[in-house]
Amino acid sequence: MKCLLTIILFIFCTTSVVMADETVDSLDYYLQLADSAYEADNIEEECNYHEYALSFYLNEHEDVSQDTVYAFLLEQYGDICNRSEDYEAAIEALTEASQIYKSVFGESHPDYARSLSELASCYSNIGDYNEAIRKESEALEILKILLGNDNPDYASALEELAFYYYQKDNYDEAIRLGTEALEIRKNTSGSNQSDYASTLSKLARFYSNIEDYNEAIRLDKEAIEIYKQAHETDHPGYTTSLNDLGLNYFNTGDYEGAIKLGTEAVKTRKIIMGSEHPLYIESINNLANYYIALDNYSKAIQLKSDALTVIKETLGPDHPDYATVLEELAICYFNDDKFDDAIRLGSEVLMLRTKLLKHDDPEYARTLENLALFFYKYGKSDEAIRLGTKALEIRKNTLEPDSSEIASLLHNLALYHSDYGNYCKAIQLASEEKEIIQKTIGEKTPEYAGALANLSVCYSDFGNYDEAIRLGVEALEIRKGTLGIVHLSCAASMNNLSYNYYNVGNYSEAIRLGNEAIDVYKSATKIDSTEYANSLANLALSYYAIGNYDEAIRLDTEALNIYKVGTNIDSYVGLLEDLSIYHSRIGSYDDVIQLYSEAMSIIKESENFDSLNYALSLARFSDSFFALGDYDKAIQLGTEAINIIKEQENFDSLSYALLLHNLTLYHSKNGNYNEAIYFGTEAMNIIKREKGINHPDYAMSLFNLALYYSFFENYNKAIPLLNDYVTIMRKNIH
Repeated sequence: MKCLLTIILFIFCTTSVVMADETVDSLDYYLQLADSAYEADNIEEECNYHEYALSFYLNEHEDVSQDTVYAFLLEQYGDICNRSEDYEAAIEALTEASQIYKSVFGESHPDYARSLSELASCYSNIGDYNEAIRKESEALEILKILLGNDNPDYASALEELAFYYYQKDNYDEAIRLGTEALEIRKNTSGSNQSDYASTLSKLARFYSNIEDYNEAIRLDKEAIEIYKQAHETDHPGYTTSLNDLGLNYFNTGDYEGAIKLGTEAVKTRKIIMGSEHPLYIESINNLANYYIALDNYSKAIQLKSDALTVIKETLGPDHPDYATVLEELAICYFNDDKFDDAIRLGSEVLMLRTKLLKHDDPEYARTLENLALFFYKYGKSDEAIRLGTKALEIRKNTLEPDSSEIASLLHNLALYHSDYGNYCKAIQLASEEKEIIQKTIGEKTPEYAGALANLSVCYSDFGNYDEAIRLGVEALEIRKGTLGIVHLSCAASMNNLSYNYYNVGNYSEAIRLGNEAIDVYKSATKIDSTEYANSLANLALSYYAIGNYDEAIRLDTEALNIYKVGTNIDSYVGLLEDLSIYHSRIGSYDDVIQLYSEAMSIIKESENFDSLNYALSLARFSDSFFALGDYDKAIQLGTEAINIIKEQENFDSLSYALLLHNLTLYHSKNGNYNEAIYFGTEAMNIIKREKGINHPDYAMSLFNLALYYSFFENYNKAIPLLNDYVTIMRKNIH
């Protein structure tokens, strides 16, 4: 590029432009320095030396308004600015150069056409595609006059114009122009040349964007075959065609084919371009996405980690691309149920984007949303609520109130609040989501079914199972009609309905739906997913309720084998607790001991040890030992649980009263009636304070306490308590 400038300077010196010898020598000195900087890939120095050359030339020439050498210097400077992403300076320099060429040579000159094409490139880079199209169209008309429409340079200009239409999402015009360029290439160079193959590849990309993947695949295959026949498999265009063909296979659902091509693209680009080239990184990322489609997250994590290492070494950890790939890696860990790793990386992404982006930027909001979801799945709903609420505020300030992004955020926030126990807030948010979907998309849609299902979950968590069932049935019917009965969304609806029917005591319906859900997961080969494990655990509850303990144990054991320790500790320990209860009903003391030991070990060794969760787990295992008749162990664990809970600043007093009630039962069975009366009185006082003296639960606490006094034959205490019990129950019956 720079040696061409020296030749042109010589031509102008010997014809129309007269320059002093020292001017040429000094100008050539700066241009040679710029050329050296270009060869060293130091664009900052290249730009500086060109600025020196321009300044020097201006000092030596008073009037440059008609000076084509000055115009050429401006053109070169504009090219450098364009490459360094200083588009404002590039457009200013190229516009001035273009005006000089037009003034000196007229509108039908190749130099003027070239400057227009370079201006079009700058406008394209700033997203002004209309101006890019206008400039390139003008250049194309000039080339048509000068060269005719069967010239390779004219074909190149057609391709540039097609690309700008492609950027503007006008794919039909891009295809028309690309097809015309292809025909010219065929007529001028033949259909076995790399130029023709390159045009095929570009045209394939246009077809891919209108989702005509079959035509895109045909064109990419033809391009690849040309490169192979020409023994040009080391050509960058060959790797581009490989990469794009892999993407097209991916888009048609042929993931194995995509992986084969993607692997070859990665290997070839590494050899040709090196492991630090952006296109090599692009190929690694694409290959990772193909593995994600097959749920092979371990391979995807390895590839994304490789890409991240290269980006960090070449661009630095503060580059936007580093944050983008880091977030993709975090999502891979999340999908692989490695929530602690997802949170660690997601937090790093948030820290980077806090520095790099404004806080109303959509990418910043999306990072908050992702991190909120990671925390929710990890069992930290309070942090999920904080992050999700912040993201919602940003979205509401930047988007229309009925946008799908806001509906999606409301959906997730409702789940976070429901999981945290803010049931009224959860129902409010889920209802808002439903209204948006109903208004913008309609009712007979999968999206509306999703909103109904979400609202059903919130009502279920609130304990309103009848409403949860009504909404769940409606959601399931819509999903069956729009997605088909074997869709995973239908399985999710069946699973939730099964759980709600279990809670209202309709075990036959719960078992029927639970088994249907499991069949759907099996048909979709999702038997290693946490969703499948949750279905197994829910179904186990119903079998336990009808006394089929062996089936409950089988189902829960299968679920436990799917769930990984360290993914979601609360869920995993919950399965251990349920399984211990099932084993206790068939007298498997050793199994209960083993499950109890494993659960306690996991909770105590957790990085996020939660003493309240530890206490609640102790309480649940105390029930298992009580069922086995080991009252001493039950009392030991129950007492430890209530002592821990009493030390908490905020604990649910009614839940505490329930634990006290259980402890009174353990003591009474062990003959410790004084202790039973002590803890029973404490439970009664809490229920009286929280629910009032006319509540059935308060009446039952009176009855239990009367029973314990009767064991001491202390009828003076027992009879008044029984009388109060009868009075309250009569009021409730009437």
